[in-house]
Amino acid sequence: MWVYNEGEAPLVHSGPMHGIYSIEGHFIDEIFIASHPDEAHAFFLPISVASIVDYVYKPITTYARDQLLRVVADYIRLVADKYPYWNRSGGADHFLVACHDWGPDVSEANPERYKNVMRVLCNANTSERFGPKRDVSMPDFSLQIPVHKIPEIKAILRGIPFAKYLRMQKGVRRHFELNRPAEPFDVMHMVLHSVWLRRLNVRIPF
Repeated sequence: MWVYNEGEAPLVHSGPMHGIYSIEGHFIDEIFIASHPDEAHAFFLPISVASIVDYVYKPITTYARDQLLRVVADYIRLVADKYPYWNRSGGADHFLVACHDWGPDVSEANPERYKNVMRVLCNANTSERFGPKRDVSMPDFSLQIPVHKIPEIKAILRGIPFAKYLRMQKGVRRHFELNRPAEPFDVMHMVLHSVWLRRLNVRIPF
């Protein structure tokens, strides 16, 4: 991966390291960096939506996304004007990580220009414009229970055999762990693997 050096903290190159949005900060801090952009398979936009909201919107007087979209658009315009990588792929080999609820909105500043950029999102709902062919879901694990079965949730959970529970837990646990430094098959590697798979679908003229 190549990480653009442009921009200054706290809006870029920095993110929360604790709390529900902390994966943004950990990912920015842990990213695997190529020694030269020409060696990179993908390009990371080190933008933290959570930090933008914290520093640009505090105190919050509006929930309009205008300022968020402006910061993201300005950053992408900066790197697109300075380097050839965004323009040669239309952003298809670029990605960002966002776990804030506003993360899916970052493409709205210019939907046509940003239609190819990969978004690694915790809020991976198609109702929020998550595109399974383009975007990456931050690993999530849950037991799916129909709405009408919610009153029975305790009985359903108790009904899972312990041996089955342990098998399920062991099978998925390592993929959801955040290790510092990153370890094989942990959440960092799983996200980058998903980005790489989507990058394989992009043919870039060099």
